[in-house]
Amino acid sequence: FPDTKLREYFSKFGQIDEIDLPYDKEKNERRPFCFISFQTEQAAQEVLRLQRHTIGDISVDVKRAKPKTMNNQQHQQLQQQVYDPYGQQATYSNYGAGVPSYGQSAAYQTQDA
Repeated sequence: FPDTKLREYFSKFGQIDEIDLPYDKEKNERRPFCFISFQTEQAAQEVLRLQRHTIGDISVDVKRAKPKTMNNQQHQQLQQQVYDPYGQQATYSNYGAGVPSYGQSAAYQTQDA
């Protein structure tokens, strides 16, 4: 789906903040899922009332996103990427690094090729 079709369909449930379409760099194609963030919990709940939605002639499943938990080693690696002990501005080599959500876990993690 183009993100415009996703936005058009799901915006009837409420205001959309963001649509994240993960990309697989190794396969050079979009991953077969996306994340949609709504402005209100009510809009998200409305979408979740039906587990399956039909957009055009394609049926899609919807689920509430659950953050991946990180083990201690992954957490330490993330901290090392984000906080530079020498006071210099840290750089982020992975998408999502340094942008934790849902407590200590990142939205999703990528692996370097």
